[in-house]
Amino acid sequence: MIPDDHKDLPFEGGSEPVPQVKESVPGPGRSAMQYVVIGVCVLVALFSLLWVFGF
Repeated sequence: MIPDDHKDLPFEGGSEPVPQVKESVPGPGRSAMQYVVIGVCVLVALFSLLWVFGF
């Protein structure tokens, strides 16, 4: 059985707690590379539709 005063013992060595630092959260906006990827995907979809229905 653990005595009641066990939780009040001072910290004695071992690893020290590391303070938690919040990571920066990116904003809701899109970067330029995301617009490039979306544009390329749209062009690929458009050209594939033209190729399928063009024949």
